[in-house]
Amino acid sequence: MEATFQALTKGALGEIGAILAGVDEKELARLLEAMDEAGRIFFAGAGRSRLMVACTAMRFMQLGAEASLVGEVTAPAITGRDLLVVVSGSGETPSMTAMAAKARTHGARVAAITGARASSLATLADVVVGLEAPARSCQIGAASFEQSILVLGDALAALFARRRGVADPEGTMRRRHANLE
Repeated sequence: MEATFQALTKGALGEIGAILAGVDEKELARLLEAMDEAGRIFFAGAGRSRLMVACTAMRFMQLGAEASLVGEVTAPAITGRDLLVVVSGSGETPSMTAMAAKARTHGARVAAITGARASSLATLADVVVGLEAPARSCQIGAASFEQSILVLGDALAALFARRRGVADPEGTMRRRHANLE
């Protein structure tokens, strides 16, 4: 039987819901604490994970955090006051593990959002948030992991705004939204 659009989207939403339901609130609390303590927050990922985490970096910037997407020409140098948040489903992406190791040599803290808590990336991280996608998916590629990054990132941004006491998150985001579009 051929899958329909409705069946595929219902399955995808179910997968995303199950992945996010498996996130440990204590891990999220540690990540939010690290974000709150950081001078600047750098976000990194490869491929589609990078595209999703770019949305998270944008939200944090719009909420008033000093946030950057690694690899952008305007990203500053990382220091010992900063936090690098790396997203990798496998936790073994060579460029991401090398970046985490390099950030540590500069004294920065590292957070990993990964589907593999026992990975090389997780070993390098001070904070690990597990985002475990199903082995079999109704979607192609690692779509359910990547989509979960987007939802998780927006939830983190909302929790971060509350933690920082941002009284009017919508207004703050509107004022800081790009206006040269």
